[in-house]
Amino acid sequence: MRNLGSTESLLASRLEDLQLRIAAADGKALNAERADEAEAAAHPDGVHHLRAAVRRVERALAKIRDGSYGRCDDCGAAIPPERLAATPESVRCADCD
Repeated sequence: MRNLGSTESLLASRLEDLQLRIAAADGKALNAERADEAEAAAHPDGVHHLRAAVRRVERALAKIRDGSYGRCDDCGAAIPPERLAATPESVRCADCD
């Protein structure tokens, strides 16, 4: 597993990217009609999906800061390094996810 400093940098970069995508989507929504907004919200990159991703990244960053990163939020078990390497914002083990 990468060290926590590089994981924190990766997560911070991901958070910035997500926030930029949300701002862009919000800007488009201001100019869109309701039908277009409904279609955008249903799309995997819809604002709802992006905001959920922001919450996951922010939670992982908080866990790095409080020393609990790598532990499942639900059961407290260690999250396998392979899972964290693939999805560094994981805050739950595969059993609890």
